[in-house]
Amino acid sequence: MACHYQKLLWVALTLGVSVSALPGSSKATRADGSPSPPVATIKSNNAQTETVFVGRSLPEFDQELFLGIKYADKPVRFTPSSLKTSYTADDSDSGAYTASMDDLNISQEAVLYNATEYGYECPGYGSDETKLVDMGLIQLNEDCHNLNIIRPKLHPNETQLLPVMLWIFGGGWQQGATADPSVGAHLIANDGDNEGLFRAGGLHPILIDGPVSNSTAIMESGNANGPPWNGTEWYQPMYDRISNKTGYDYL
Repeated sequence: MACHYQKLLWVALTLGVSVSALPGSSKATRADGSPSPPVATIKSNNAQTETVFVGRSLPEFDQELFLGIKYADKPVRFTPSSLKTSYTADDSDSGAYTASMDDLNISQEAVLYNATEYGYECPGYGSDETKLVDMGLIQLNEDCHNLNIIRPKLHPNETQLLPVMLWIFGGGWQQGATADPSVGAHLIANDGDNEGLFRAGGLHPILIDGPVSNSTAIMESGNANGPPWNGTEWYQPMYDRISNKTGYDYL
């Protein structure tokens, strides 16, 4: 895996790919005096290109958010997902990032990834998810392999190691959404701010229904594309490799 162009944010966190916040990511201001957005850059060990994830600040809680980051390519239902190893500016569900980044001295060849909003939610079956759709709070799409990261604001000379909380939404494998406001992800992260808390949450497809789900042939082929399989795509490496890492070093 080390020979691949590892740009995925959590992969960088857990596998130690070179990642750094761009200079002044917390303190920089634009020419008009407004603060610059938080950014994180992932560089390949064997390529000149880089991906810059552009997040947004949540000043009320002194937090920085990186949302809707694709960790797997669009699945072909019902086949297992594949780890995402490259990005384009249009990969974000929120569209390309169009605001000026000239003041942050970013390479003209860099890919800007819009990580300012939650991405698509995985289709599910239940009244909670239906209500969120009806309220216009979420959009459902099979291309829903998104990672959301919330961290305390990065301050100069920050050296404290941060505990990392990995949150997997509930719903009995039937429904659920990371953008559900009742969950209050930023509040969960904020509760840990006295000690520091780096929060990562991810989406995966819900297990398919009915006879197809129970088909021995489907299950043995590994093509159910459900959470027991896709979940390990992003959370198992964290358990294996994160113990000596700090979120500030890699995001």
